[in-house]
Amino acid sequence: MAPDVATRLKPREVFETLDRAGVHPGAVGALPPQLTALNRSNIAVQELVVKGHLERDREAIYQAVALDPLTAAVCSLDEIWQMTDDMFGANERWLPLFA
Repeated sequence: MAPDVATRLKPREVFETLDRAGVHPGAVGALPPQLTALNRSNIAVQELVVKGHLERDREAIYQAVALDPLTAAVCSLDEIWQMTDDMFGANERWLPLFA
């Protein structure tokens, strides 16, 4: 990746585009601190979902859903738990290890 692509983000937090010629890092320069914080909070949720999937850790996925800002703003923890169970149930065909 090119240096200083986004100076406040970790290398894996930078966007890239893909075409027939390959992968190209996106250059955005320095982001305002508030945008960096917003990106990191969303990335943390996404990383927790990936961790939960790779480690077959259902609890990590519940935690990720609870940490999602919109979900946390409109649902109680009990509602989040139930909604996540419903999502697992609706997708058990594709996620048999979480059924």
